[in-house]
Amino acid sequence: MISSNQQKNKNLLRAVDTRLANKWCLSPFWLVETDLDAEFNRKLFEEVFQFYKDIDTGASVKSDLIAYDSPTFKHLQNVIMSSVGDAVADFENVSRPTSISELVFEMCSAWITIMPPGEFYMMHTHPNAILTGTYYISIPENSGDFAFLDTQEMAIDPINGKAKLVRVPPKEGNLVFFPAYVMHEVQKNNSNDVRISITFDLKLKENNLKVTDKNAARAIVDSYERYQVKAN
Repeated sequence: MISSNQQKNKNLLRAVDTRLANKWCLSPFWLVETDLDAEFNRKLFEEVFQFYKDIDTGASVKSDLIAYDSPTFKHLQNVIMSSVGDAVADFENVSRPTSISELVFEMCSAWITIMPPGEFYMMHTHPNAILTGTYYISIPENSGDFAFLDTQEMAIDPINGKAKLVRVPPKEGNLVFFPAYVMHEVQKNNSNDVRISITFDLKLKENNLKVTDKNAARAIVDSYERYQVKAN
């Protein structure tokens, strides 16, 4: 995995830092400082933007960005998957995977987000995903914080607990990811330039989903049919 970032990636944000909250009600949010620099981000944007231009002009058929043959984006994918693998292993207190192929999740979608001055993204979640995140390519000053709704205090104390809006300033080269069910938003771009990032969703690999085989189905059908015979 990405050994150079091992120390920097222990950056799990805990808005409610109590043992009870951390044990039972923690919705983790990870912030990773990657080693990807401005030159990498420039190439990344050029290649990814070409993906959209090719579809726009009809030079290529429609597809998801994760299927695009881009060296820089493929490298970013590896950084994302390695970082997520390390972070989740630390969070669950299990051994870190030795390769990306060992991960129980996979990237199912990715897209570029270009947010011009004055725009913002309202509070939302990402359905049909288990984790979601963003990598920051170009972040002008005052171009909008990332913010998520933290309800851990309400879970611990339903009467007096309050929901909190936690703001995380974006930074070029940083990577954030969190459970896809967490409500989050991107606040207004108050700069004079576009804010550029890549967002992605992860899902469990299909072969990790529980499969109902013939034996399991027979057991269920047999239990019901035997009950029906006795009932009649």
